[in-house]
Amino acid sequence: LAPPPSEMLVRSLESLYALGALGDDARLTDGVGRYMTEFVEIDPRLARCVLAAWNLNCVYEVVTIASMLHVRHVWSPGGKKSRDARSQFAVKEGDLVTYLNVWRGWEQNRRSPKWAYKNYIWHKSLCRAQEIRNEMLQTVARLKRQSPPDDPVFSGCSLDCLRDNVLLRKDLASAEVEERIANARRALAAGLFLNAAELETSRTTTQGQPIYRLLRERGGGTGSDGDITIHRDSVVFSDDADRPTAQQPATICFYDAQQTETGIETRLVHPVEASWLADSSYFHFGRRERF
Repeated sequence: LAPPPSEMLVRSLESLYALGALGDDARLTDGVGRYMTEFVEIDPRLARCVLAAWNLNCVYEVVTIASMLHVRHVWSPGGKKSRDARSQFAVKEGDLVTYLNVWRGWEQNRRSPKWAYKNYIWHKSLCRAQEIRNEMLQTVARLKRQSPPDDPVFSGCSLDCLRDNVLLRKDLASAEVEERIANARRALAAGLFLNAAELETSRTTTQGQPIYRLLRERGGGTGSDGDITIHRDSVVFSDDADRPTAQQPATICFYDAQQTETGIETRLVHPVEASWLADSSYFHFGRRERF
């Protein structure tokens, strides 16, 4: 059952406070809060990710991922054939970074509907993501121009970083690519940390699948209602029951989840480093009883 509207409102306010959009007086904060409102119809979590990406010099990567998350349905159904197709794009960094491979493939194939159909990808979804992506990049550029010189959100890079689509550059050295991807992963964690979960090394499901627990509920018991498992559609999912627990990501964030009879099942999974969460100025374990 869905919580009552009053509780949902409280949760929303707590989430915005944790993201840095609201201050102690429940008013929009200067900078982060006011900037987030400029991303019209965009999930506040994704808007926060984009703002975090500026100083990490990975705006293109994060905006691309955010636009694809916004359209939700990127993969078309097809059972095993669909899963096999998406495995071509899969990377160990998780579902969100895998989207970058999808986007690169689509662009390199001149946004071909036939290519998308062949790879079980919704072409119309990517076209819509392209529109959202352009709007978000325009918003970022406008906010940068309007921001004061000493603004901490936009002080790291100049507008020059928006003049080159880095996703299609072929002259990036491997180390540079890895650095940009790592920075993008950190920026994504800055907006998704409320859905951070930790691997429970001592427990698995009856099928041998790993179990995670929300970090914001840590210390609140070990009942199965809060157990988090990974949906088989995620690139992080493993159907190998004999796979050592040590090979599973120790900490994850997730964008999408659904309640099941046994707990919570996640689809869009983003492995992260625990230190990225602890370093966030808006996330401190034990700071509040709940978010």
